[in-house]
Amino acid sequence: MRLRPFLNQLRRSVVQLPSLCAIAAILLHPQHAAAQAVTDSTRLVNRVVLIRHDVYDSSEAKFWPRRVANQLHVRTLQRVVERELLVRPGDPIDSARAAETARNLRRLQVFRDVAVDTSADGRTLRVITRDGWT
Repeated sequence: MRLRPFLNQLRRSVVQLPSLCAIAAILLHPQHAAAQAVTDSTRLVNRVVLIRHDVYDSSEAKFWPRRVANQLHVRTLQRVVERELLVRPGDPIDSARAAETARNLRRLQVFRDVAVDTSADGRTLRVITRDGWT
């Protein structure tokens, strides 16, 4: 006698199970995807490396006036470059934000050349700048 109410309750639960699973999948899926994206450490920037060059590199500075120009010119400060960065360590890797960082640096009009890319490991963002004569 006690078994029948239990079986009836179990039957009602099994009938409701597919609709409950569908609702749970809809509600939990975006949260699960966001949690997975945050915990996936291969998709995060591990570190940002700033490489700042003088106006003339070593091959161009063989001519003495260019060596003197490099000595007279003050290299752009690291904090100026850091101020324009849109990607920080721990942020997800985002090529659009890296490209926008390069545009921000070019907009300052103090650099001859700006390159923002990832290194071979894919977790290090490299920002390479070559000062212009300003």
